[in-house]
Amino acid sequence: MAYAKGEYVHPEIKAKAKLSLSDVLIQSGDVYGSELWLTQVEKAFKDDKLGQKAKFKRAELSFYRGDYEWANMQLDVLKGATSQLISNDAMELSLCITDNLGIDSNYSALNLYSKARLYFRQQRFDSALRYAEKVVLDYPSHSLGDEVLLLKAKISEAQSNYQRAADLYQTLAESYPQDILADNALFARAQLLQYKLNQPEKAKEVYQKIILNHTQSLYIAQAREEFRKLRGF
Repeated sequence: MAYAKGEYVHPEIKAKAKLSLSDVLIQSGDVYGSELWLTQVEKAFKDDKLGQKAKFKRAELSFYRGDYEWANMQLDVLKGATSQLISNDAMELSLCITDNLGIDSNYSALNLYSKARLYFRQQRFDSALRYAEKVVLDYPSHSLGDEVLLLKAKISEAQSNYQRAADLYQTLAESYPQDILADNALFARAQLLQYKLNQPEKAKEVYQKIILNHTQSLYIAQAREEFRKLRGF
């Protein structure tokens, strides 16, 4: 709906537009400009989901820049967010920082991974993959292995290489079965099997694994729904 000059625009609509603009600016490389818009939304909607979303995006920007301590402080606040998705994302990124930040070598590996995440966010997939691979090559057996596998799977999926992505998600789930990312990987694999690779029976098996082995998963309700759909009742 178009608004005439001077016509009232609801604050939430403006805030959502600013969040979208911040994403565009990140993708174009203007991280500073993106943060300005996010700061405005965060201040205007402090106790609202929109404000929490803006705070998380600002924490992500700090993560990309290597300002891990500040990012973690913001993420700690967001762990109690009213939005379960934001709370879960905050917990995962916070664990990524705390589990991998410490001695110099860990700091260096985390810097490489942060750059890979930023390039992925900017849809510069070749650069993202190059930095992800560099973490593995320069720091074999590093604790970032699960994070790198997940990122590589997402890159393959974004490039429409669905079989490769599904295989990487499976590798992650099998290599790190107790990891916080295991259920993410299983659900992503099941979705690819069901909707991209036309393998509904295999998808059903993966959904069942989530239902039986990951009862606290954020995806448990969706997994049950998809499993029932594939089962036929």
